[in-house]
Amino acid sequence: MKLDLGGLWLGLVGNICLTLLFFPVARGSAVLQFFGLTSEGSIKYHIWLGHAVMTFFTAHGICYIVYWALMGQMSQQTLKWSRSEISNVAGEISLLAGLGLWATTFPRIRRKMFELFFYTHYLYIVFVVFFVFHVGFTYACYMLPGFYLFLVDRYLRFLQSRRHVRLLSARILPAAGQTLELSFSKSPGLKYSPTSVLFLNVPGISKLQWHPFTVTSNSSLETDELSVVIKGEGKWTKKLYEMVSSSAAADHHFDVSVEGPYGPASTDFLRYTYIVHVYVYFSVSSRAKEVSRAEKTEQNRSKKIVDRIRSYS
Repeated sequence: MKLDLGGLWLGLVGNICLTLLFFPVARGSAVLQFFGLTSEGSIKYHIWLGHAVMTFFTAHGICYIVYWALMGQMSQQTLKWSRSEISNVAGEISLLAGLGLWATTFPRIRRKMFELFFYTHYLYIVFVVFFVFHVGFTYACYMLPGFYLFLVDRYLRFLQSRRHVRLLSARILPAAGQTLELSFSKSPGLKYSPTSVLFLNVPGISKLQWHPFTVTSNSSLETDELSVVIKGEGKWTKKLYEMVSSSAAADHHFDVSVEGPYGPASTDFLRYTYIVHVYVYFSVSSRAKEVSRAEKTEQNRSKKIVDRIRSYS
């Protein structure tokens, strides 16, 4: 029947989208660098692919449920679990997990209930595991290369995040409302571009939540220090502000873990004739430092050229 064939093709198209789904969220992957993408800039592709995956898989499931009902095989097919063929029960569990995850990704829910969105995203583990049971391990090896890359990336980030970083200072910025600056020690060999993003985890607030913040320091000027500026707007950031404001936090007695920084390759903007700078509060510090350093470098370079011309004349 057409429903059977249509459901099959919907599932195949959904599998193609699933193949690409995890590539954008492998933050440290060379694949993103190859295409000139940053970890934060590629999230939109993950969102688009995620909506496509769930749309096709939901339509795939509906087609087969209707088909089984018309053929009078509903109870037989919905409870089918096979090791050698397609396992329908595994597919149903995978789809239900995906629907639970998908329901919290829409902007109105995600923005108002971010913690619900964050924790339900762990349903991807159930979704992928039962997807493998549904289609078989051999077929999944071909369909999930991005997921395996994501696992490697996630494991490396896990190793990095296990170690707590040394907090050098935590100070309140009273002129900017509920805003604070955290400064961490770093290796002088760690280089990053301005506007890079650092993910922070404070176990005293939540052991699972990681939040991204723009790095405000410059690795060329502050070789031993890395800083971020955080404004208390959500629940997590307000709790962090309260911790720093308290007398106990004044002595920096709280643990912090980090991931990153992640960011774009440095742009040689001095090659352009005209430059337009658009600043927001969080990025003005790092970008201003980068502009100042670049301008000084350019001035020194120009001075050397002039001196050489004079020496030849």
